[in-house]
Amino acid sequence: MMFKKKAVSPLIATVLLVLIVVSIGAAVMLVLKGLTVESMEEIDKKRVELKCTDVNIEIFKIGDDFEICHDSGSRIIKTIIINKGTIYTKDLKLTAIGASEIYNNDSLSIDFKPGEIRYINLSYGAGIGDLKQIKIIPVIAGAYEGEGLVCSESAISWAAQNMAECE
Repeated sequence: MMFKKKAVSPLIATVLLVLIVVSIGAAVMLVLKGLTVESMEEIDKKRVELKCTDVNIEIFKIGDDFEICHDSGSRIIKTIIINKGTIYTKDLKLTAIGASEIYNNDSLSIDFKPGEIRYINLSYGAGIGDLKQIKIIPVIAGAYEGEGLVCSESAISWAAQNMAECE
């Protein structure tokens, strides 16, 4: 018996080889690009976490008394805040939790240098009902101009029952 053997011509073999190599190269590039994007997102997340660990704002304390009081008639919280952290805080956010609603002020336009102490009056809306709790959240500068990173884990939370009535 005689077999008839057919071979692929050298030109077609070369074209097939080039196509296979280009396909493998494209697949490798797609995998590496995906890893790079994921890695950059993870690095940005860690950068934010590292910066926020340097933020430490607190209600100032004189003797045994924290300097915070509440004027329920005018709906103003008066306090003294100190930046005990090592990083500049470019703004503060206020969340006031009431009996019937939550008030959010995304920018109090208050900045702090490390070690700085500031007297602050915080007002909130009348529609929230009786005040239950406040949260003062620091915002630090981001990597880009105008960007702010909110450091929720460094926020001050204070129950209204722990605030004296302002004189």
